[in-house]
Amino acid sequence: MKKIILIGDSIRLGYCGFVKEVLADKAEVFFPEDNCKFSQNVFVHLSWWKDLAGDPATVDVVHWNCGHWDMARWRGDDKPLNDPDAYAAMLRRIVEHMRKLMPRVKIVFALTTPIHPDAPPLANYRNNDDVRRYNAVARAVMDELDVPVNDLFAVLENAPASLYTDACHLTEVGYRQLADQVAATIRDVLSR
Repeated sequence: MKKIILIGDSIRLGYCGFVKEVLADKAEVFFPEDNCKFSQNVFVHLSWWKDLAGDPATVDVVHWNCGHWDMARWRGDDKPLNDPDAYAAMLRRIVEHMRKLMPRVKIVFALTTPIHPDAPPLANYRNNDDVRRYNAVARAVMDELDVPVNDLFAVLENAPASLYTDACHLTEVGYRQLADQVAATIRDVLSR
C-alpha cells in the first residue's frame, strides 16, 4: 500500500476522512488531527508530521496546502499575516524542507478554495481577489519547483450557496467533492 500524508488548514480537515475512504483500496492516508493553519506553522511542524506514516523515507505523496490563514487580515489589521512575497518565500522553504525530510516523496500543492461571495464578511477578512492573487503566487512557486498543483479553487469556483456552511467552510457534499478531486489527483501522481 502507498503512503499518503495530507497537510492543510480547516478545509483539509473537512475532506481528509473522505479521501481516506476513497483511497482505502490503494493507499494508507495519514494526516494531523489539528488545523495546520498558516505557512510558518506548516514549516515548523513538518518535523513531527513527517512521522505520521512511520518511516518518512516510505512516504509516497504529500498533498498539502496553506493560504487562507496567510492572506487573512487578522482581527481587523489592514495587512495580511503574510504578504505575497513572504508567502512565496515560505512555500519555497516548505517544499525544500519536505524534500529533505522525505527523500522520495512526490509533492502536490492544493490551491486555496474560494470564499463564498454571498456570505457575511469574515472576522479575519479576505476575499476572492486575495485568494486568486495568492493562488497565482503559489502556482508560480510550484511551477518553479516542479511541484504539481491541484486546483481546488476551480472545483468550487461556481459552487452554489448550498455547499457552504459559512464564508469558506463546506457541507459534507462540498467536502466530498473536494475529496474526489484530491483522490483523483493523488491517483494520477502515483501512476507517473
